[in-house]
Amino acid sequence: MKHPIKLITFDLDDTLWPVGEIMIKADAILQAWLKQEHPIIQEQFSRQDIFSIRDQVLQENTRIAHNLTELRILTYCELFSRTGCTAAKARQYAEDAFSVFYKARNTIEFFPGALSLLQSLTQNHTLIGLSNGNANLELVGIDHYFSHHHSAESIGLAKPHPAMFEAALASRS
Repeated sequence: MKHPIKLITFDLDDTLWPVGEIMIKADAILQAWLKQEHPIIQEQFSRQDIFSIRDQVLQENTRIAHNLTELRILTYCELFSRTGCTAAKARQYAEDAFSVFYKARNTIEFFPGALSLLQSLTQNHTLIGLSNGNANLELVGIDHYFSHHHSAESIGLAKPHPAMFEAALASRS
């Protein structure tokens, strides 16, 4: 006896939309904001400096390897701290910078047919998003298609680790 498929998991980035273009645009928007709001960052740090600091932050905080949000915030905290900001101000500025980036990161253009596919599939299947990234289904505008969304950030492990898929199975409707 064949059992009908009831649950479908979807990756998000590069499955429903092209993430590379989005990240380039989001970074450009962040850099423009930093130039206006905190020009000292661009004056004191090259792009290579920022990548090096990000790597250093990751080495010092291995527990956040799958938390892209916190990694970006901690990187910008370090940058602001190195400009002489207090820890509290550095965190505030880093969170402000992340908010700018995050809004842009979640402004996407879907691949052709992606939305109609999701709409069609939701009629007979439960859809769950599984992502190693930090896309926000509500901000992207597709949360109504998915019963749940699990990320490497929320699970603490990235795909293809079984924990991601076990979370999907545990949360199915």
